[in-house]
Amino acid sequence: MAPEKIRLNANESPFSLSGASRERLAHALNDLAYNRYPDPEARDLIRAFSAHYRVAPAQVIAGNGSDELLQLLMLAYAKAGKPLALTSPDFSMYDRYARLAGVETLALPKDEAGRLDGPAYLAAAQAAGCGMLLFSNPCNPMGQGLSREGVLDLAAAFDGLVVVDEAYMDFWDQSVLDRVRPEGNLAVLRTASKAFGLAALRLGFGVLPTGLLEDMRALKSPYNVSSLSQVIGSQLYDQPDQLADRIASIVAGREKLQAALEDLVRGRPGYRVYPSVTNFIYFEVPDAPALDDYLQGQRIIIRRFGDRGLRVTCGLPEENAAFIQAVADFLERRPDDEY
Repeated sequence: MAPEKIRLNANESPFSLSGASRERLAHALNDLAYNRYPDPEARDLIRAFSAHYRVAPAQVIAGNGSDELLQLLMLAYAKAGKPLALTSPDFSMYDRYARLAGVETLALPKDEAGRLDGPAYLAAAQAAGCGMLLFSNPCNPMGQGLSREGVLDLAAAFDGLVVVDEAYMDFWDQSVLDRVRPEGNLAVLRTASKAFGLAALRLGFGVLPTGLLEDMRALKSPYNVSSLSQVIGSQLYDQPDQLADRIASIVAGREKLQAALEDLVRGRPGYRVYPSVTNFIYFEVPDAPALDDYLQGQRIIIRRFGDRGLRVTCGLPEENAAFIQAVADFLERRPDDEY
């Protein structure tokens, strides 16, 4: 039998639910009314999320993953009739959902180091008449982030909506969740798919100013988050110690993975490993398709971006070790002079 694939391509958590969590959930699921529709307001789930992050439940909306919330956001924003300022590279679905809603987009490039230049981004967006800024922080796929102060400066200076997708912020400490105000212009999206290991549930959250929250609530379907997802999410957000331990483990694993990858490519022309504050690492090589093909031959799946870019998710220690060994073997077969 062929060995199981090592999947390091989707930025998922390497940890599933613990035995204790599964036992706790079994009791909760016994009491679920499977013949009834879900709570349309997901009140228990939102209470658990809000308690975990210390935000006001009245400012929170739950969705079928962040993707649903992004679609609702675009539909709500479309009535403004103004362009949307994105950054490049960033999560590709922002542009797709915007176009589906009829929203014009302007993608503003990051600097050479892969960082978002806040003042340049703001100036370009204002010059183009954009009514909303939307970016992931930390950034997917490059793994870097704009500081809390940088985000707050953007919100203070921009005459429009600033939406920050903090899908990976559980791995960093620069969140602006606590600065979302009912009458403000700052909005934050969060997900349970990454640090919380609940990708299978499709759970996303928006912490939003009142006007945007009301618009998105009016647009969402009545029962958009299943009862199963609501119960499981509520239970997990109520276990902060377990969540903190797992996040710390992933961050430590990413740091070791990054150091090992940097050691492998040090001094090789055309290779570059970008610093990361997430659960993944973006790196560049002269021939990304060749390395990607080799890894797939070793049943290791990562994500490729064009001819040079690759992104690897931090997995379990043995998965990270297998990845590093495979890259080392590839480099041994492909000396520098082949490029």
